[in-house]
Amino acid sequence: MPLAAADGTLIGVWDVDSSVPGRFDDEDALGMEALCTAFVALAWGKRAGR
Repeated sequence: MPLAAADGTLIGVWDVDSSVPGRFDDEDALGMEALCTAFVALAWGKRAGR
């Protein structure tokens, strides 16, 4: 999952792997997306002076 700043600049990638095929479902994807959104807002928002 790409991690992008508010201006669209790519700042990283969230990569999650599992040894179990099909381990992650749509609910997991939504949770990881929310986690990444919060992480970017907290980590890069502070850098931007927010």
